[in-house]
Amino acid sequence: MAKFLLALAMLVPTVLSAQVAHRAGSVHTPEVDLGYETFGTAGAEIPIIAVNGGPGLSHAYMMQNDLWQRVAAHRLVILYDQRGTGASKIPRLRHKISRPRECARSIRWSAGRMTRA
Repeated sequence: MAKFLLALAMLVPTVLSAQVAHRAGSVHTPEVDLGYETFGTAGAEIPIIAVNGGPGLSHAYMMQNDLWQRVAAHRLVILYDQRGTGASKIPRLRHKISRPRECARSIRWSAGRMTRA
């Protein structure tokens, strides 16, 4: 019986995390279209924008477990792909090392629109 309860306790968070809203889309900027993915819904809590490492990585490596889905049970979570990776397009202008900051700024600005939608 104890093994059954332990297995059930390990399964419940996975089942609950699968019930959050999920959406994918693009933020359009003059230089590049940035792909993003959201979990959860906008509410009173401040959204979390997960900034992945790099340069040159999509957010796929951050999805190895259900952490973001569990967090999304309480607030909106936004993950995005850096320029030219994953669902983001290759930049129309030459890429500079300072550009990741501009990507994050565009996602943050767009997050404000997501929370009002």
